[in-house]
Amino acid sequence: MTQYKKDFSELNQTFRESDSYDELDDRLGTSSDLRNSYSSDFDPSYKDQYEIKRNYYGFGPKGYRRSDQKLKDEARLLLNQDPILDSSNINIEVFNNVIYLRGFVDSRKDKKRAELLIEDIFGIEDIQNQLKIMR
Repeated sequence: MTQYKKDFSELNQTFRESDSYDELDDRLGTSSDLRNSYSSDFDPSYKDQYEIKRNYYGFGPKGYRRSDQKLKDEARLLLNQDPILDSSNINIEVFNNVIYLRGFVDSRKDKKRAELLIEDIFGIEDIQNQLKIMR
């Protein structure tokens, strides 16, 4: 691997506020000069694997499943933190990564909102919305 060498002996003068940054850049060299010199040191095959845009978020080890208790806690937290939905009459149960919502809500909008709030929890397989509307 080659070392990047540059003569900094001319920089014995201190940078003053009155100096412009352009003058300093002229003395130091631009950052692209440094970047180009360093990039020649890398193995291109190593660099190429990071240029490919891939997203493996959510692809955990084979057979990984979140526990039912963790899913239940996260669903409770999401329903509890919503400022619009009254979740005091909602019961949450989780079996085999399927969330069951049971209880009563005030309107159809609230029923749908409860389902939408927990829909994106990582690790759930399905939501069974069995909420009933109080009339």
